[in-house]
Amino acid sequence: MKNWEVLLSVGRALGILTEGVATGGSTTTIVDSAIGGEDDDWNGGWSIVTYDAAGAAATPEGQGGVISDYVSSSGTLTVPTMTAVASGDHYAITTPLYPLNQIRAAINTALQNRNMWVATNDTSLTTAAAQTEYACPAAAKNSLRQVWIQGKLNDSNDNQW
Repeated sequence: MKNWEVLLSVGRALGILTEGVATGGSTTTIVDSAIGGEDDDWNGGWSIVTYDAAGAAATPEGQGGVISDYVSSSGTLTVPTMTAVASGDHYAITTPLYPLNQIRAAINTALQNRNMWVATNDTSLTTAAAQTEYACPAAAKNSLRQVWIQGKLNDSNDNQW
């Protein structure tokens, strides 16, 4: 999962996002005439482009940042420089009540928590016919917590554990 996807998931889980479809934009703006609100309502909030209308998962998907200005008459959000936003791109925004740096800090704290389990793929094992036992790679040893014994056939490399 990409960093911006984690941020988006947290925002959705907390119910702090307003999501929409851009009616236009540029390298520094997201425009949506349907956003609503008053001038400057979104200033200090943050934005993420969540879907590239071209459908290729290309930029500006995943780009965004702190909103520096909002003009309600045109539905224009001023954002940090990114790849140009186009009509049909999807976006998510928050109010300044949830500062981007605080959300990121909370996510980083959770990820650094030693009790949190993060799945990783270990591809260092090789397989062989009629063999179900292999030496555990050093990289995987620290992530193993329990071993459940399911059977024993007294075969040195195929005990059907």
